[in-house]
Amino acid sequence: MSCPYCWCEDTCGRESSGSPVLRYYPAYDAVMDAYSQNRFVLDMDSCLLAEYLVDEGYLLVEPLVDVVIGAQDLIRAVER
Repeated sequence: MSCPYCWCEDTCGRESSGSPVLRYYPAYDAVMDAYSQNRFVLDMDSCLLAEYLVDEGYLLVEPLVDVVIGAQDLIRAVER
């Protein structure tokens, strides 16, 4: 199986590491999923969006606001 994070063919070790960066990927995915259902996600306050993700069942625990801000910024950059 190939590494889901890059093209290394499982040699980078990221897929098995306990890196704190990897645990934030589900929050990015949750923001993307929420955005695909509701285009106003980009206009929401980041703190409210973090609560919204939990309330709507996208995540089990509230993500860090910095991660939500990063996900919103990433979507905005791609949408341009």
